[in-house]
Amino acid sequence: MNIREINYLELNVVNLETALRFYHEVFDLPIIDYGGKKAIKIGNKQIIAFNQTTKTIPTKIGMVTKDKYENVTSHLANYGVEIISLTDEKIVVMDYDENMITIEFI
Repeated sequence: MNIREINYLELNVVNLETALRFYHEVFDLPIIDYGGKKAIKIGNKQIIAFNQTTKTIPTKIGMVTKDKYENVTSHLANYGVEIISLTDEKIVVMDYDENMITIEFI
């Protein structure tokens, strides 16, 4: 077996609409329907589907951007997203369900 990519991940969230708005607005990701669930699409193939629940277990998500560092920090500030950690190579933020999102620069 030779796995080449991830098709989808499912992320548990307390408030589906808040999660969708966060990922759509902050990361400019389109909202789609995927297997009867709301999801966001990253690139051409990767999908994060959302499962609304009453309790979540925080998850770590890694993302990659080609945007300039200064543009990303400014964009996050414009949306009121708190930066948890930053270095020259990456920025770490959290969504409303305390999922840790690492944004790496290429």
